[in-house]
Amino acid sequence: MTYYSVPSLKTQTRKRSVEYSPAEVSSADDFRSQSERLSRGASLKRRGGRNDRVRLERQVDEAVERFDRRLAALYAKRLAVEKCVLTEELKMRLLDRKLSDMEDLEAEEKRLK
Repeated sequence: MTYYSVPSLKTQTRKRSVEYSPAEVSSADDFRSQSERLSRGASLKRRGGRNDRVRLERQVDEAVERFDRRLAALYAKRLAVEKCVLTEELKMRLLDRKLSDMEDLEAEEKRLK
């Protein structure tokens, strides 16, 4: 008979290793193989979960980078538009001032004549 150190089974009692019957040994072998199979499955599942987590983190990082690039581009466009608007406002104010100065000069000329 072979000695096995297997976690407790329903059929396991406080027997010496020599006293195990072939049915109990085969039950222990089945239990051990199932335990190893489940352990391997759980290990593969954990590794798969880690791989999924790493893949998802990478996708999130890429999405954040794309978002940051788009946001920077939109901000640059906004600044360009604001610059154009302010430039046109300045032109309008300068023209308004010139017109006002010309009107003042014409009024002064009329007054002097």
